[in-house]
Amino acid sequence: MPEYFRDEVNPKDYELRKWGYDPDELEPLQDFGLIIADYRLADVFIEMEIDDQCPKQLFFLNCLYMIVGNFFWKNVPFVKTAEMDEFLSKLDVFRHPKLIKLREQAETVISAPSTFEYEFWFNCGWNHLLPSTGPV
Repeated sequence: MPEYFRDEVNPKDYELRKWGYDPDELEPLQDFGLIIADYRLADVFIEMEIDDQCPKQLFFLNCLYMIVGNFFWKNVPFVKTAEMDEFLSKLDVFRHPKLIKLREQAETVISAPSTFEYEFWFNCGWNHLLPSTGPV
């Protein structure tokens, strides 16, 4: 079994890329996505999610959803932060259908924070809402 991460809790971009393209390698830790869902890794998550050659596309999309969830979960009462604005602007750079949908859903919950649902943002509750753009 290859070792992809020197520190699974604080992975480097290049480690995530190598691991992301290995279709057989499982998550190195339970709740790995939840642990690493940090807006500072958004660039690599976006890169991997929009690449149809990435076998872990859904994992990285889930991390992006959990980043939005973390903005709400860790910020009660909710106040829109500069970090959230920066993250949302990164989604705008790519006109990818799944990122557009994520942005729309984030804006909806930002405008009505009381509609935040943990299951939706952290447990793939959004999966059935994806635009049909082929396999995930």
